[in-house]
Amino acid sequence: MATTLYKDTGYSLTHLVEDIKHGNLALPDIQRPFVWKAAKVRDLLDSMYRGYPVGTLMLWETGALVGTKQVGGGEGDRVPKLLIVDGQQRLTSLYAVLTGQEVLTKTFESKRIQIAFRPTDETFEVADATSARDPELIPDVTALFQGRVRRTVNDYVKRLEAARAEPLTDEEEDLLAQRIESVSDLADFRFQVVELTDQADEEHVAEIFVRINSEGVQLNQADFILTLMSVHWEKGRRELEEFSRAAVDASVRGASPRNPFIEPKPDQLLRVGVGLAFRRGRLSTVYNVLRGKDLETGQVSRERSRDQFEQLREAQEQVLDLTNWHEFLKCIAHAGFRSGRMITSKNALLYTYILWLVGRRDSASI
Repeated sequence: MATTLYKDTGYSLTHLVEDIKHGNLALPDIQRPFVWKAAKVRDLLDSMYRGYPVGTLMLWETGALVGTKQVGGGEGDRVPKLLIVDGQQRLTSLYAVLTGQEVLTKTFESKRIQIAFRPTDETFEVADATSARDPELIPDVTALFQGRVRRTVNDYVKRLEAARAEPLTDEEEDLLAQRIESVSDLADFRFQVVELTDQADEEHVAEIFVRINSEGVQLNQADFILTLMSVHWEKGRRELEEFSRAAVDASVRGASPRNPFIEPKPDQLLRVGVGLAFRRGRLSTVYNVLRGKDLETGQVSRERSRDQFEQLREAQEQVLDLTNWHEFLKCIAHAGFRSGRMITSKNALLYTYILWLVGRRDSASI
């Protein structure tokens, strides 16, 4: 029987948040770099408030020097005791709500997640411009996790009484206070945790991540390959993310991939690299190719995997070359296209870039 690579345990939300703050718990680069929309955070808090199950977290106990980043988008210098394998979006969202810290969105913007609570009917709402003016709402529940419960209760009661033009009864005030305190008690919510032991190496973790996320629409084939890249070629994935960020971030100075046609995402650029390296338009078999699997025999070879990643590295260098990128987009402009509104399919644009790169590279070798 194979050695068990995990153990069942549990941690309170406060414990997890403190571990994130002190760098003991970090986010491995095998995770997707975006966070939930605020509506999903609202739904998560509501489920926790009502005592519903919210899923199991998976952490990895390791001292391996793998690429890590702090939850919220910062960079961590220390090697953490635990890495988040599954549960990134839940923990990132809850960390942001409990601490009030900003998170980095998929469009590379820093923003706060603000959730409001209505004690009268025990509902959560995404805070907006009107929340602070609504006497029925506590406009930002973050205050409840930062030692300001009593002050929040008092302020809320005063606003509600002023809006109703009559005092609350003792029973009403106690009930509302109890509900507000129940929100603050979510800091003690206990998560079920599957903790991978240090016997699991990077390859195991990447494979487990793919398997536990392979149902439904949580991950597509590009996500699988980005997962594998983070284990075997971290620099390559970072290059894709940095190129994508530079294409949309106006603060980037100097030469950049910004253009009027497309704001490329890492998975789209990956598709171009795969098309150039392996001459494949579909990604369904590329994950196994990069793992070093012989598609005929089914055997996996580390040497074959290294060779395939080397092909991808060479191709990606061509894909992300700014000269190539802008020369191609000039061709699109000369063809009569003036903006992204004239291009109905971004995939068609990307496939055209693959063909352009194939022609440029092959003709240069003749």
